[in-house]
Amino acid sequence: RRQINTESWEPIGVAYLTFFWLDQDNQVVLDGKDEASNAIFDFIEEAVEATESVLVHSIRGQSRATCTLAAYIMRKYRWSLLKSLEFLNSRRPDLEIRATFIHQLSAYEQRLHQKFNNCTFTSKWDELSEDRPYVTSEELILRNTFINA
Repeated sequence: RRQINTESWEPIGVAYLTFFWLDQDNQVVLDGKDEASNAIFDFIEEAVEATESVLVHSIRGQSRATCTLAAYIMRKYRWSLLKSLEFLNSRRPDLEIRATFIHQLSAYEQRLHQKFNNCTFTSKWDELSEDRPYVTSEELILRNTFINA
């Protein structure tokens, strides 16, 4: 594994959340206790609240990064796994998410249903998540981006 030097940008305010995940079938990205997904969600939300940007990346950005973004979108907007992946694929058509990561996302979706007391996750593009005004405008922008793409 190659260690990343994160200290070079920290003096100018860049914050890092780094996971040393391998793009391999046995890699656990979304653990059963949701420690990684919670850390990712909190990190992104903190940046959003501060009106800052977030760069999510892996070497090719086609599998691990996509898996983490799908998990974030599923939790934030309460979108189904399929809807989340459809959106991400519309933005990046060359996705190559490993089957094991898809299985982890599916299990994560089930945990989210339990966490949110079996609330309905939207699966169609003409649906919006439950009445949560703080995400409705963002969700509308994403939906319109998908529909107009």
